[in-house]
Amino acid sequence: MKTLKNQCGFSLIEVLVALAIIGLTATVFALALQTATKATMQSDVRTTAKSPTPIPTPTPKPKYYSGKVWLDSHTYLVGGNGEPIVLVSNADAKNPTLTQLLDFIRSDQTDKIPYTSTFVCADFAETLYNNAESQGIKAAYIVLHGVAHALNAFQTTDAGLIFIDCTGKSESSLKTYVTIIVPSTGTKTKTFSETSSWDKVAYIQEGQPLGYISLDAAANNYGLSYSGYEKWKNDRKLFQTELDSYNGQVGGRLVVPEEEYNQLQIELQQINLLGEQLGGFWDMNGVVQSYLTFWAGK
Repeated sequence: MKTLKNQCGFSLIEVLVALAIIGLTATVFALALQTATKATMQSDVRTTAKSPTPIPTPTPKPKYYSGKVWLDSHTYLVGGNGEPIVLVSNADAKNPTLTQLLDFIRSDQTDKIPYTSTFVCADFAETLYNNAESQGIKAAYIVLHGVAHALNAFQTTDAGLIFIDCTGKSESSLKTYVTIIVPSTGTKTKTFSETSSWDKVAYIQEGQPLGYISLDAAANNYGLSYSGYEKWKNDRKLFQTELDSYNGQVGGRLVVPEEEYNQLQIELQQINLLGEQLGGFWDMNGVVQSYLTFWAGK
C-alpha cells in the first residue's frame, strides 16, 4: 500500500503545520490591522483636541473719539460762532492728582484767548477740555443752570472734584481798585486785583452763588471747598473796608504830616498783603440752580 506522502506529496504532519502557520499569520495580520486602525482613530482624536476654534480678533477701539454736548434729545450746545461744541475725548486719559492738574492749568494758554462775541465761555470750556484730554488728563464739561455759563471739572485722585474756569479776559470779568500812594514818588496810584492770568477755581454749590478765586490764591490760601470761598468773601469785605478807610484818611492829598504818613504806611502795607492774598476780584455771576456734567460728547 502506498503512503499518503507519496500520493499527495506531503505528510499529514506537514499539512497540519502549514495550516497552523497560515492561521497564525492571518491572526497576526488581523491584530496588526486592528491596532493600526485604532491608532489612526486616536491620532484623529488628538489632532482634533489640539486644534481649538480660532477666537475672532476684536476691532481695536480708537484712542480718540468725539461728540457734541447734547442738552436734551433735540438740542446740542453751540459756541459763540454758532458752531457745535465738540469734545474730543482720549480713551487713555486718567484722573490727575491735584498737583498734576494745577501744573497743567498753569501751563495751558486757554485763558490768554480774548473773550469776544464769537468766542464765549462755551468755547473756552471746549478748548480746555480738548487740551486736557490730548495730554492724557481726564476732563469734564460743565453746563450751569440758573447761571448762563460753561466751565470744566476734573476728578482728582487726592482732592476730589475740582471746578476750573479759564474763561479769558473781558471788560467786566475782573474788578480792580485804585488808591493814592502817599507820598507820591513818580507813581501816584496803586491798582489792586491786577492779574496776568484768568485761570480760576470755580466754587459751585446748588442754590448758592457761583464764586471764583484766582488759581494760586485758591490753592495756596483758601482751599478748594465752598467754605474756602466763603472765607475769601469775608476777606474781600475786610479789604474793601480797610481800603475805604485809607482812602478816606488820605482825602486825595499827595502830601501829609509825617506822623500821619507813618500811620498811613502801616495801613497801606496791611491792605497790600490782604490784596495779594485775595488774588483777582472776580465778579459774581448769580445763583447756581443745578448743573450738567459731560465726561464725553455724543
